[in-house]
Amino acid sequence: MRVGIINYRYPVFENGSQVQETVNSIAADPEVEQVVMMAACYPSKNFYCPSNVSVVWVPLVTVPVLGAFVYTISLIFRGLTSEFNNVDVINVFSARPVLAGKLLSFLLNKPIVCTIEIINPDQGHFADKIYNLYQRIAFGQKFDQVICWSRFYVDRYLSRWGVKQSLVSVIPCGIDVDLYAEPFQGQSIREKFPKDKVLIVFAKPMYEYNRKTAELLLEAASLLREEIPLHLLVGPGDQLDILKESVVRLKMEENVSYMPWVPFTEIPTYIEASDIIVLPFTYNPTTARSLFECLAMGKPVITTNMGEVSEILRDGEHALIVEPEKGEVAAAIVKLIRDRKLQDKLGKNAQKLMRTEYSVQKIARRTVQVYDHVLNGQQA
Repeated sequence: MRVGIINYRYPVFENGSQVQETVNSIAADPEVEQVVMMAACYPSKNFYCPSNVSVVWVPLVTVPVLGAFVYTISLIFRGLTSEFNNVDVINVFSARPVLAGKLLSFLLNKPIVCTIEIINPDQGHFADKIYNLYQRIAFGQKFDQVICWSRFYVDRYLSRWGVKQSLVSVIPCGIDVDLYAEPFQGQSIREKFPKDKVLIVFAKPMYEYNRKTAELLLEAASLLREEIPLHLLVGPGDQLDILKESVVRLKMEENVSYMPWVPFTEIPTYIEASDIIVLPFTYNPTTARSLFECLAMGKPVITTNMGEVSEILRDGEHALIVEPEKGEVAAAIVKLIRDRKLQDKLGKNAQKLMRTEYSVQKIARRTVQVYDHVLNGQQA
């Protein structure tokens, strides 16, 4: 089987990214002979590529409307004139390449699968609403099969957009469990912080939704200032200054430090340094990569009952799951810190769950099975 994948940018990060893991794991499946990727190069061409993965590059133009036009026309031209025209099935990732993918599917007479990783909210900022409308148009097109990372997105959006449920397969993102089972040098980071304080690392990039989640963690930690000594280490991002205002308001300056920008591959080192993990989502996440990383590393996790969380994890078995309220998050922190056996239980169970259900190899196998179905004219 020869698979053609169209993504907006590739490889996203030089030293590894989720899209790279996905592409490489699909290429490693026994049924897949070759993967041909079409994408704009970002940030550079310096990355590992398996021998049966080839990349067809298209220009990256950052001017909004012009960039979209150039990207789409380039995909169509390169798809017709490169080795991409010999693939058996086309898989578009996200909304941007849908138009080009649909035209190539028609011109090359190839079945097309659409993978939906994330859908912008239809409430809140004007930009989110506009892109949500664009996604509605793109994802509402007719595909041979749709792969959606999130049951929440299917119920909240796709069902209302007229997408046939019989054509949708919910297949979450996977994670390289072998990579995250390896020891990292987290102790070198842990040693930089007070030994008499519980270190909680929040390594997510500080854009708006994550900033609100970090603020909930900060508020919960402020309630425990006199009860349990905590120290938070939070990730960088364009909304970090807003978070710092909350740090000052809550008088938590001595209890919060800030991560530098680090490559994708160095994030596990920071996760390993954390004594416990607290991810109190205030929005509806999909199968969040950050959550899977922590679970795969066997870290004891506290998270909130939002989005996919309760479908993936069982409270008290894989993680502590609470409502997104500062009092509940604070109580869970106290409970977990004071119960070492519970920490060990959650960590071991979470690691086992990731290996048995969410390894990138298992997710790739399910994805290739979808390709099989569309090539055979069947529904997945």
